[in-house]
Order: sequence, then C-alpha cells, then structure tokens
Amino acid sequence: MPRKACSSGRPKVLARVAQPSVGNAQALESAVLQQREQNSAEVDEQAKSNASTSGTDGEDLAVELAKIANDVKGEEISVLHVAPLVYWTSYLVLVTVNSRPQLQAVIARMERRAKELDRESSFVSRGRSAWEVLDFGDVVVHIFTPDQREYYDLESFYGAAEEVSLPFISEQRSSPDWASQLR
Repeated sequence: MPRKACSSGRPKVLARVAQPSVGNAQALESAVLQQREQNSAEVDEQAKSNASTSGTDGEDLAVELAKIANDVKGEEISVLHVAPLVYWTSYLVLVTVNSRPQLQAVIARMERRAKELDRESSFVSRGRSAWEVLDFGDVVVHIFTPDQREYYDLESFYGAAEEVSLPFISEQRSSPDWASQLR
C-alpha cells in the first residue's frame, strides 16, 4: 500500500477501498445461494442418515416415545406430523409434565429407548428449564411444564399439522375405569 507522511512525520497508510460493482453483487448472491443449497442438502442427508440407521421409521419412533411419556405419567401427549410444514423434522412429540423430576425421568427413559434403537438425540437442552427438547432428526420431542406449554402453544403454531393417533391413549380412555384414573 502506498505510504504518505502525515504532519507528525510518521507514515500514513492509505487503504484501497474496493468499489462495489454489479458483478461483485451477483457473485456474492450466487455464492450465498450455493451455500444455502449445500446446507439444505446436508440437512436432508443428515435426516436420511438418522432415519436409515434404525429399523424404526419416524412415526413408529414418535409413537413409541409418546408411549414412554405416557408410562411416566406425562399428560396431554400428542404427536404431530409436521413434514409438510417444515423442512427440519417430520414429527413433533409434545408432552406435559408436572415436575422437574418427572421431566428428567421422561428424558432418561426416552434416551435409553432411543439408544436401544441406535438413535441418539443430537440436541438435548439440559438446563433447569421448564421446557426441554430432544432432537432425533425426524422426530423432535418437546417436554413442558403446564405453564410453558400454554405459553408457547405449539399446537396452535403447527395448527395445520395432522395429529397422529395414539392407540395406547384411546385404549385407556375406552376402558371402563378411565374416569377414575383421572382422580
């Protein structure tokens, strides 16, 4: 870079500033689009890889994880098929729990079962939060306290999603003493 002496006698560095041009803008836009396509392909490949490493498809895994939540006395359990709405997963499992120990028990049992199926969560929020997330790629599990579930209201946010039937819940409700189980 050219140097020029300033009034103090020290050399002054003159920087060359690149002038933006239409060609540079187009090249930048092209590079950004290529990166987006590459990122999207990587996300798709990861989802396929996660699903193919197991003999369990997404819906089966989602229902199985919902059953585990039910066994640990989770409430308001629902499984939503969100694949037509989002690119990053196929199913959401939503569960309400009433305490932090119950929340931890649900997470531990779900992780144990997933590991048996050669599935691992790529993300587990392990704070002292009242809302925890397990991400299995094609299945994402949200475990909330009642206040958090009401506040975030994911059912409304994904209102266009199809709800997956959970046979173990309808079996319980059809049993003669179903109402007494609620007390």
